[in-house]
Amino acid sequence: MDREKCRKENMQIDEAIKIIFMVDDKELIKFLNEILGSVHDPENTKVVRLASEFIFKNNDETGKKDYGKLVADTVFKIGDTLYNIEFQTSHDGKMIIRIAEYQLLALLDMLKSVDLSDKYNIEIDLPRSIVIQLEKSSDVPDYYNITYVNSGTKEKLTQQFPIVKMWEYSIEDLSTNGRHMLLPFKSLEHRKKNIDVSQFVRDALEARKKILELYAENTISEKFLREMCLAQYHIVKMVAQNYVRKNHPKRKEVENMFVEVKERPSFVDKYIEMETE
Repeated sequence: MDREKCRKENMQIDEAIKIIFMVDDKELIKFLNEILGSVHDPENTKVVRLASEFIFKNNDETGKKDYGKLVADTVFKIGDTLYNIEFQTSHDGKMIIRIAEYQLLALLDMLKSVDLSDKYNIEIDLPRSIVIQLEKSSDVPDYYNITYVNSGTKEKLTQQFPIVKMWEYSIEDLSTNGRHMLLPFKSLEHRKKNIDVSQFVRDALEARKKILELYAENTISEKFLREMCLAQYHIVKMVAQNYVRKNHPKRKEVENMFVEVKERPSFVDKYIEMETE
């Protein structure tokens, strides 16, 4: 894939991530409770979403200073705990470096508001990170690990960051236990050259069916239903446009699998399923 196409796809995926993970506190907390074993109350817990850009100074070989920027996917705080959720399409080994950079920059940022009532001791909570691996890759571990070593005493402190492997979950698996936030991203498994169009269509429609069932069961709100459907629309259309060949007999139908009908006032009626078989 050429660099410009990859950049555009990543922008579309980022847009879907923001739609899902930056809106609904209740759904985000249910997701964290499931993945990390947190015990936050989804009904009464406040989520504070934070800026995800960190600016830092670089020194080149000549000593000249310039500035770099690290952009995390999502950053938020619940109580005293800082969370970071990172998405990765293909496993390239660079994610652990991104997390390490983020951890250190986040710590520096947290030092600005550290309690200085004790002049000789401070306590800093390390951020908790999760990595969501969107596309199947070989040799992906269950966790990333970062170990901090005291160079004097050689004491070690290791942080573990779970990796959620999307391909290990069926659409049915993702529709239960707080994992349903990931349903819109399931279609990314079909982002490949020799795409099976029929299977892509079946999976997309099945994921949409599960999203609508979650709403019918009062598991998600109408507002979150909107975000789920919109995010899936972005993902499905991106895969269809970029991976279903232009002369494929179902190309146009798949591109418009979910059509937004703007004149209808009710959101549930805004999206209709077209015949694709």
